[in-house]
Amino acid sequence: MKAFSKLFIPSHFQKVNGKRKEASSINTLSFTALGFLTALTLSGPVQSATPKPPQVLCLDGDCVTTGAVSKTNKKKLHPGHYMLLFFNKNSETPYDQVDRIKDNPNFKGIQKQYLWRNLEPTKNNYTLSQIRQDLDYVRSIGKQLVLQIMIIGPQSQNFLPKYLLNGPEYDGGVMVHVRNTNQPPTKWVAKRWNRPLQERLGNLYDAIAAEFDNDPNLEAVNIPESSAAVPCPGKPGADPTFTAEGMVEEMKYEHTRLAGAFQKTQVFRYLNWMRCGPISLLGDLARDATSKGIGFGGPDTHPWEETMINGVYSLYPQYSATNILAQSVQYRNWDRKWPNGKLVTGREMLDFIVKDLQVDYVFWLQRQPQFDEQVIPLVNEFPNPFPVKNIKTLLTK
Repeated sequence: MKAFSKLFIPSHFQKVNGKRKEASSINTLSFTALGFLTALTLSGPVQSATPKPPQVLCLDGDCVTTGAVSKTNKKKLHPGHYMLLFFNKNSETPYDQVDRIKDNPNFKGIQKQYLWRNLEPTKNNYTLSQIRQDLDYVRSIGKQLVLQIMIIGPQSQNFLPKYLLNGPEYDGGVMVHVRNTNQPPTKWVAKRWNRPLQERLGNLYDAIAAEFDNDPNLEAVNIPESSAAVPCPGKPGADPTFTAEGMVEEMKYEHTRLAGAFQKTQVFRYLNWMRCGPISLLGDLARDATSKGIGFGGPDTHPWEETMINGVYSLYPQYSATNILAQSVQYRNWDRKWPNGKLVTGREMLDFIVKDLQVDYVFWLQRQPQFDEQVIPLVNEFPNPFPVKNIKTLLTK
């Protein structure tokens, strides 16, 4: 394995006397960010109790029991680099994108999104042939599959089954997803705070697990981001049934359903921010996920966004030795700039992901030309920079 110390970040910034100052040494990289994280972790509201490690883990087929539990709880574990495929309205099987990595052993697999309405076109009628086809495909090229069920999607796509939109118990099923109040909404978000809807989602997970939990090429199930950009209670257009605390409780219910369904497949909860509620709710979700054997991570990589550093990123060091963590690099992440105006590079994002967030999986969105020009050379240079010590710690506890 190549030493990750070869990475060099040309310019990072630290605070000196309340002002930003450029740091020219790699020694300041680990925060610049990490020092800020550590201070915040000790004093901030996202403090959490020491979590318990998973009882059984498998690394490339070698399983270790860390407690007295049934063998059915063994998890598949192939940490490393993955390609992230966003849903393509023109194709349910965007295998042409995978051509870039199918012969590259440094990519462990792909993560793909699925529309709920395609997997359950009518109530209790599950059509899982697309997942089966994708598993056959990744198996044929020696890769793993991570799947995600879309619960946030563009208004042009009906990502939920019709019965969820029409049934009164589901309260319309969706809510406008508002990223910027100065712009017209372009997305819908499923009403994740609605228990009947969560029960239906849990039933879908049960159906997928019954069919594929034993499949060696189904690596993980990824739960979409924790944010729901909806109007806060008391604001115009607010849903009277929505509260941040209520949504968190339903997400905990989702954790319970997933932990019960997937005994051999890793599950990740994406955390980023908490709409209309205190930041401590993120710590509550991380603690609950970890206690149920569910990993967590994030949908976006922003090495210098203070709202993230002060919030969800401060959770990662707390759990890096006791949970499996994952991070993705998505489309807009490539547009972020350092305070000096320079675009953040793939090398800088990987450095932040490995050193400061200490994750085990990274999912790279196939955005061009960045994927071909930066990601593939970077993955080939550092095929396994991830903190394997974290896995060893988990396996020996």
